[in-house]
Amino acid sequence: MSTKTIDLSNNTIRIYGKGKKERLLPLHPMVVPLIKSYMESLEEYQLHPSQPVFLNKNGKKLNPRGLHKIFKEILQKAGLPPQRFSLHHLRHTFATLLIQENKENVDLRTVQELLAVMKV
Repeated sequence: MSTKTIDLSNNTIRIYGKGKKERLLPLHPMVVPLIKSYMESLEEYQLHPSQPVFLNKNGKKLNPRGLHKIFKEILQKAGLPPQRFSLHHLRHTFATLLIQENKENVDLRTVQELLAVMKV
């Protein structure tokens, strides 16, 4: 994911999913100021469209394994058993809550597409 995939003026992010299918997803209003703050902390060269947005502690592109490790560390700091939860669980919880909270307004096809993007 590079800086060209995040559009903070429209609060969207462009994701390339399975089969290089492109999806434009809304960013939650709670996340936008966090991303802005994070991007302000980056060096000028790191804001170039070809550079990855999210980096690991070594300044390299954050990969799925690194994200998994961060997730487990956060669970542990929160006092939750890391072996009990996974990013896959988070994916299913997201879909369940989305459907439960928006029964009348949710489009199941949209939920399917969002889950395809969150393939973990």
